[in-house]
Amino acid sequence: MAMSKEQDEQATPERWSAKAKTEVILRLFRAEGVGPVSREIQVSVHEIGMWRKEFIQGLAATLGDEGEPVERHGLTVLEDD
Repeated sequence: MAMSKEQDEQATPERWSAKAKTEVILRLFRAEGVGPVSREIQVSVHEIGMWRKEFIQGLAATLGDEGEPVERHGLTVLEDD
């Protein structure tokens, strides 16, 4: 059943929350294709690619992939280069 333009606009958020973006990225990590996901959520493949890039950068920073010492369990661990 096709949605009216008003229903369609209500179903597509103008600003996506971090949680919603994360759910989209996790779908891609589960091997769903970016094209079908893009069409389903009505967000461009380029935009989803930017979300994925930001997600991976944030994950790397959280895991201490910045070349800085990482504190784990109260101990400072120096990362190998």
